[in-house]
Amino acid sequence: MKKKLVIIIFILVLIIAAVAIYFAVNTQEQTYEVEQEIYSEIAEIRIKEGTLTNTSATIIIKNKTESPIGYGKEYRIDKQINGEWREIKAKDEDYIIDAIGYLIDGGKETEEKIDWTDLYGELKKGKYRLVKEIGSEYASVEFEIE
Repeated sequence: MKKKLVIIIFILVLIIAAVAIYFAVNTQEQTYEVEQEIYSEIAEIRIKEGTLTNTSATIIIKNKTESPIGYGKEYRIDKQINGEWREIKAKDEDYIIDAIGYLIDGGKETEEKIDWTDLYGELKKGKYRLVKEIGSEYASVEFEIE
């Protein structure tokens, strides 16, 4: 009788451990390796004060050159994990962002509201950066969700 009880307890412990491992693996944010340093000589991005939430932000893009530069609606969000930047995996890999081009005149600024709910969902507590291709370079802005 003691042997059966020990075996039943052992099997229950294995099942509980397997379920815990499954949920731990499947609830972590999936990420991809990305470039650690992003600096643009032609553009600057900052978040408009008072607009940051865990689902969206309004960004201000400044053209630091004297010539017009182009950009599109595309962006990505990276999360800092253990001191390294990692691109967050989109909720839907088939999600399409409209391929629209915009121009910013030399020395000018423009605003763009970005709602990442459909692409990434609500961001959890942590340090993030939003990355956009502007002109021929990538520019980014870091922010924190508390």
